[in-house]
Amino acid sequence: MAKTNDLTVFIGRFSPFHNGHAQVLFEALSSSKAVLVLIGSARQARTTKNPFTYDERKSMIEEWAKGLQLSNYTLLFAPLQDHPYNDQAWIRGVQDAVDTAKSRLADKIGLNPVVTLTGADRDQSTWYLNAFGDLFKKQFVEEDSSFSLSATQVREKMFRQEQVSGPDSLSSVREMVPRT
Repeated sequence: MAKTNDLTVFIGRFSPFHNGHAQVLFEALSSSKAVLVLIGSARQARTTKNPFTYDERKSMIEEWAKGLQLSNYTLLFAPLQDHPYNDQAWIRGVQDAVDTAKSRLADKIGLNPVVTLTGADRDQSTWYLNAFGDLFKKQFVEEDSSFSLSATQVREKMFRQEQVSGPDSLSSVREMVPRT
């Protein structure tokens, strides 16, 4: 597949990285010279909503990417801070991370790259996909059965299974996340 996009940005908490995320990221890597994954809630303390650190979530994605049958892709990561009740500060954080990536990748994507935003625009939880106006080209992934999956569902099942049967009985959760 030809690399039709210069830089694609994929924003999420990835807590945990699941099969729906993997599908979006695979399509982005297949069609882009470079992909920037912005991992949200990067400096949050562990909670049931954010049970994994930034480094753990980054490692999940890196391990998955190692097994891809793709060549010639660049995958970058950056932490994204939360700014509760201040969407403009959060949007500036995204723009700053994108500007940094563009500078680092200038030799690969050119000095004036077209930046594409990807994701699955499925409900109110993905409001941010439409928060940037015309700053980014939009290339959202079409919904299919993997997009009915959310990280919330994975976490709920993970914690429920662990309480009921112990950590070794997480087979239903394993079906929801990519194999590494």
